[in-house]
Amino acid sequence: MKLLFLGLVLTLTLSIASYAQTTVGGPYFSNITWNISGSPYTLTSDVQLPEGVVLTIEPDVIVNFSGDFEILVQGIIIANGNNTSPIIFNGDNGTNDHSMINFDDNNNLSASLISYIIFFGTQSAIKLDGENSVSDTLHVLNSTFNNASIYNYGYDSRIFEISNSSFTNSDIRKDGREIKVFNSDFENGTIYSNSNSNFYIENCNINNSLIHLDYNNSKVEIVESNLQNIEVFDYGNAIYSTLFILRNSHINGIQLALDYNSVVEMYNSRIEFDIINPFVFETGVIECCEIAGNNEGTALKINKDLQLNNSTISDCSIGIEITDMVNTSITIDSCNFYNYNLFAIKNYSDQVVTANNNWWNRLDSTSIANIIYDYYNNINSGIVNFSNYLITPDTHCVDNPTLYEIVETAKNTIILYPNPSTGIINIDGRTILQVEIYNTSGVLIKSTTNNKIDISKQAKGVYLVKIVTKKGTITKKIIIE
Repeated sequence: MKLLFLGLVLTLTLSIASYAQTTVGGPYFSNITWNISGSPYTLTSDVQLPEGVVLTIEPDVIVNFSGDFEILVQGIIIANGNNTSPIIFNGDNGTNDHSMINFDDNNNLSASLISYIIFFGTQSAIKLDGENSVSDTLHVLNSTFNNASIYNYGYDSRIFEISNSSFTNSDIRKDGREIKVFNSDFENGTIYSNSNSNFYIENCNINNSLIHLDYNNSKVEIVESNLQNIEVFDYGNAIYSTLFILRNSHINGIQLALDYNSVVEMYNSRIEFDIINPFVFETGVIECCEIAGNNEGTALKINKDLQLNNSTISDCSIGIEITDMVNTSITIDSCNFYNYNLFAIKNYSDQVVTANNNWWNRLDSTSIANIIYDYYNNINSGIVNFSNYLITPDTHCVDNPTLYEIVETAKNTIILYPNPSTGIINIDGRTILQVEIYNTSGVLIKSTTNNKIDISKQAKGVYLVKIVTKKGTITKKIIIE
C-alpha cells in the first residue's frame, strides 16, 4: 500500500514562492489545464465543468479552497500526480456543505481520474452525488486523505472505487451506491454504510475505527484484511436488516453490537478480543474461524440463530451465550472449545441446541455436562444435545493457508490436550518444528519434534511447553495430575 509522506508537502509549499497565485471560479466552457506555472490555484467561488469539458491538473499543482466552494464535475477531471510530485488539495477549514470535488449527475465517471492527490480537510474531499441511469465507476488511486472524507450519495448503479490510498481521521460514507476499497489503510475514522448496496473492502488495514451499519438493509463485506481495535454497530431497527461479512481476515480487538434483524457471517478468519462481550448479534453463520479472548468475557452472545462449524473458541469465561429470545435455532458442529472459565455454552433460551461432533477438552459426558448450562441447570432453559462428541480436536480448518498468510502471529493456533493430563500430551495445530518442555524452575526436561509426548514419569505440577512452528514460537502451560 502506497503511503505519501507529508514531508513532500513542505517541499512543495516552499517551492510555490516562484509562481504567481491564480484565482479561479465560475464555469468553464472549454478545456482548461492547471499547471505548475499558475500554481497555487485558489477557488474564490465554485468551479463548474459542464458535460464535455475537461479540466486537467498537472503534478505539483496546489489547489486551495478559500471558502465553502467546490469543483463541480459534470464533465471530466484528470488530476493525475505521481509518486514524487503529487497534487495538493487544501480544503477550507470552516463548516462546509460542499466537497472539494463533486461529481453531480455525472454520466461519464470512468473518463475522470483522481490519482496521487493529497487532500487536507476539514472540508470533505470527494462526493459522488445525484442520480443517473448510466452504470459507471469513479476510480480514485494512490491518494491520501487527511481529515478529508468521502461521500457516495444516491441510488443508481454508479460505483465509487478506491485503491492504494490512505485515510487518517477521515470517513467513508455510503448512502445508496456501492463503494469498493482495495489495498488501502484506514485509521481513526468511520466506515458508514446505509441502504442495500454493498460496501466492499479487500486487502486493507483498518485501525482504531468505527464501522457503522445503518438500519436500511446495509451491508459491509471485509475480505483478506487486518483490523485492530474496531467497533461495529448499528442503530437497530425491527423492519430493516444489516449484514456484516468477514472473510479470510484477522481482527485484534473488536466490539460488535448489532440488533434486531442483524446477520453476521464470518469465514476462515481469526478474531482476538479483550472485552466482556465482543460479539452480540441476532443471526450468525461462522465457519472455519478462531475466536480467542483474554480469559474473560463471553465470546459469542446470540439473540436468535447460529450455525457454527469447524471453528475454535478459546480463552474466555463463556464460549457461547444464547439469550432467552424465542424461535432460536442453534447448530454447533465439529468445533473446539477450550480454556473457558465457566461454561462452553450457556443456554438461556427454551430451545434445544444441537451441539454434536465437538471437542470440549473433556473425555467423558459427565465432565462435558459440567461446562454446559442448560435444562439441567434451569428447567426454563432448553437442552444442549452434545451426545456425539470428539475425543480429539477437530482439525478441518487448523491449517488454513489463506488465514495464516494474514495472521502473522502463532498465538493460540496450537492446541494441547488433554489439559490437565496424566502425562501423555497431544499437540494439534501447524507443522511442529520443535517442542521443549520446562519445569517451573526453568529446567529443560524434554525436547522432541513429535506431536505426542510422554512425560508421565515427571512429578505432578505445572509445566511450560515451548512450541516452535513455521509462523513463530509460542509457550503454553500444561498441568500434570
